[in-house]
Amino acid sequence: MRKRTSSIQPLLLSVSDAATLLGVCRQTVYTYIYHEGLPSITVGGIRRIHPASLEKWILERETAYGRHTTRAS
Repeated sequence: MRKRTSSIQPLLLSVSDAATLLGVCRQTVYTYIYHEGLPSITVGGIRRIHPASLEKWILERETAYGRHTTRAS
């Protein structure tokens, strides 16, 4: 019998998932949440991050810090 795999993406990311996507440790994500304005919610006592909020937060940082540039060839 085959194991079913779901193609449904999670609606919310865990702190660990966000850390993996950003290439940082979990503690750094908590620092972003509590000190750098990364939006998050608590669901059942567990901190979660909406993927669109994470992407928007990143783009805002690029613009605010002038890092929204293209690569040189």
